[in-house]
Amino acid sequence: MKFHADAGGLPDASHRASLELFQSHVAPVLRREVPGPPFVRDPVLPTQPLTQESVHV
Repeated sequence: MKFHADAGGLPDASHRASLELFQSHVAPVLRREVPGPPFVRDPVLPTQPLTQESVHV
């Protein structure tokens, strides 16, 4: 899930107020309700050693 914090033409004060509302009211609910990613973030290593023939550029 991604969120974009672009001001979208809002004046600075309104943009800041919007971000503060998100941080104080929405983000805590998302952290509590949305489970973590269903995958491990460890790097995936090839099962076979890479050779010149197996690399397609």
